[in-house]
Amino acid sequence: MDHLSKLYTVNNQVYYIRGRLKDLEKLALKNLMRINNSTILNMDQVTEFKKATYARIEVHTKNAESFIVSRHYAKKVKEGLI
Repeated sequence: MDHLSKLYTVNNQVYYIRGRLKDLEKLALKNLMRINNSTILNMDQVTEFKKATYARIEVHTKNAESFIVSRHYAKKVKEGLI
């Protein structure tokens, strides 16, 4: 989105932040993990994990959304859970 990142809150509010996910990922905020090229997820909101095809992981959150963790980030997510 032209160097704008969308931030969704637990209260379903949307904020736009100038900067790329790559830059936000460097902040290393507690329990936030990058799960694919377009998503950083608060792991506190995760309720369930399932295996997906091609070594990916499907993640379900408290607000009934689901996300796919790419193969590239799946190992980091698994390590972060231990």
